[in-house]
Amino acid sequence: MELGFKLHQYTFKPAAYASGEVRAIMGVRRGTWVKAVAVRIGETFDGGAAITIGDAAGAADGFVAGGDVTEGSVGLYAGYGTYFSGANGHLYTTDDTVDLTYATGDTPTQGLATVYIIYAEVE
Repeated sequence: MELGFKLHQYTFKPAAYASGEVRAIMGVRRGTWVKAVAVRIGETFDGGAAITIGDAAGAADGFVAGGDVTEGSVGLYAGYGTYFSGANGHLYTTDDTVDLTYATGDTPTQGLATVYIIYAEVE
């Protein structure tokens, strides 16, 4: 069996900058192996906004933990969440979703991020 990695890309702009939200950004089936997750900040988030990425069934910050992304600076940031500590990514044994959690600090008024997920379907 040849393992072919794929790239899923999702552009995130909050529904309302001043309100936190959790958004499903990718559906995953049983047998999906998520190898890497990165976030590109294209327009800086102000007002103390924070982004984490995880899943519905496990850790809300399993892929991108608090502090992995500098939301106030344009750039590309790799995720170092709990799914990557001591493991080589995350293999799903049941269907799930990859979720982005957006939290606000003060009163943000801007921001745009693109999430990149490298994955393979191994079953």
